[in-house]
Amino acid sequence: MVFGFIGKMIFDKKSQNRMMNQMSTIEESQTNMYQLFENEIKALQQGPFEAGMIYLEDAKKEHRSAKETNQLIEQAKKEFISSCGILKAKQEKAPIDLYSLGVTQSYIAMSWLMLNKPYDAKDYMADAVKTLSDAEISFRNEIQAISKIIPALQHSQGSFVNLLMDGQIKKAWERFSESDGYEQQRKKLPSYTQKLGKYRQSLNELTSYKNEMVELKLQIDNNIEENEKKKELSKNVAIGVKDIAVGAIQNDKVKELASIDNVKKIGGLFARKNK
Repeated sequence: MVFGFIGKMIFDKKSQNRMMNQMSTIEESQTNMYQLFENEIKALQQGPFEAGMIYLEDAKKEHRSAKETNQLIEQAKKEFISSCGILKAKQEKAPIDLYSLGVTQSYIAMSWLMLNKPYDAKDYMADAVKTLSDAEISFRNEIQAISKIIPALQHSQGSFVNLLMDGQIKKAWERFSESDGYEQQRKKLPSYTQKLGKYRQSLNELTSYKNEMVELKLQIDNNIEENEKKKELSKNVAIGVKDIAVGAIQNDKVKELASIDNVKKIGGLFARKNK
C-alpha cells in the first residue's frame, strides 16, 4: 500500500476511488497482524469501523455523482470517528489496541483528504503517526519480554516463575500464551517460537504502515505550507495593487490641486493687470 500519489491534493472522483481502493486493501498488506489478532480485529471490524468501510465501498460505485460520493465519504468519516472514540475509551491499551487506533485515526484523516479538507486532515494524521509510533514501541517491548520468557520456559520452572514476577512481562505473556500450567506451556514451546516469529513480522508490517503515514503527513504539511504561501502572496499582491491604486488617486489629486492652484495664480495675475 503506497499513498504517495497525492500531488496537489485536489481530489476528484478518480483520485477518491484510488485512495478508497488502497484503504480497502490494508488487510492484504497486514496479513500477519490480522492472523495473530483475528479476534481483536474482528471485534473492531464488526463495529463502526466496518460500517465506515461499507460506506466507502458504496461511494466507489461508478454511477455515483460527485455529490453522492462526498456524502458517503462524510458518513464513513463519522463511523471512523465513532470507532476512534470506542478505542480511546479503553483504559489499558494492548499493542493491538494502539495499532487499531492509529489505523482508525489515519482513516479519518484520509476521509478528510478525499473531501479536499487538508487542514482538517492534518491533526488526525499527526495523531495517527504518534499512535502508530506508540504501537510500534509497545510491540517491540512485548517481543523483547516474550523473547526472555521462552528461554526461561525451556530452562526451568524457577526461571520461568521468577520472570513472571515482573508485571509488564507477565501482562505480555498473558496476552501471548494459550495455557496456564507450566507443563502445558512447555508443550507449546514449538508453537510459541513460531508465533514469536509472526509477532516480529507483524512489527515489520506495522512499521511499514507507520512510515507510509509519516510520508502522507509530510505531503499534507507541505501542501498546507504551499497553500499558506500562495495566500500570503495573493494578500501581498492585493495590498500592492491597492497601494498603487491609492497612489494613483493621490497623484491625480495632487495634479488636480496643482491645476486649481495654477488657475488661481493665473486668475490673480490677470486681476493685477486689469488694475
